[in-house]
Amino acid sequence: MVFLVGIPVVAVVLIIAGIVILPQLGGDDLPFVKDQVQKKSIKGNEYYSADRFEDAIREWEAGIEICTGDYAKELKKDKKSLERSIEGARRDIAD
Repeated sequence: MVFLVGIPVVAVVLIIAGIVILPQLGGDDLPFVKDQVQKKSIKGNEYYSADRFEDAIREWEAGIEICTGDYAKELKKDKKSLERSIEGARRDIAD
């Protein structure tokens, strides 16, 4: 009788613990991804300041690629900022 009640109770407790604990162990990659986008933006800005517009555009486009991944919704503002930077660099190339 103890086994009939004890085993399902232990199983339920383990399942609940897994649901609560496992997402916390996996961590949140958003700060890492956001940092990667920021690095691409900074590198692009450095190229832009050195009048290396094509290189700057390449860096910013790489940042946009990162923004379209798993955290696209959270990185929407970053993506828009990079797109504006690309538009500005393309205008400068045309001038």
